[in-house]
Amino acid sequence: MIEISEPLEEYQEVKKFSGISEKLAVQIVEEFGDLSKFKNKKSLISFIGIDALPYESGNFKADQRKISKRGNTILRKVGYQAMKCMMSAKNPENEIYNYMIKKKKKEKPRKKN
Repeated sequence: MIEISEPLEEYQEVKKFSGISEKLAVQIVEEFGDLSKFKNKKSLISFIGIDALPYESGNFKADQRKISKRGNTILRKVGYQAMKCMMSAKNPENEIYNYMIKKKKKEKPRKKN
């Protein structure tokens, strides 16, 4: 699969991120396919299944709102693996790593029981 993916432009772009291995890059390219089939970023997010559930009245509480998980489960798992690999590489030149560090600093401290 790696030999087949090497000439693809998408594969080369994914490999530029620090921490992404060849096998993981192949999985990402294979699961996403052609990104031009998505008309905007909202359709891509709903395809993955990380969009928020629709607002529903009744017993709605803002802290109980979770992702929809209606999309591609394998793509969510591959995306999670990619984020973990990029975070473990700790490359300060990686924009995604810097963004995640900035978000971690802003998050509330965890509750201690």
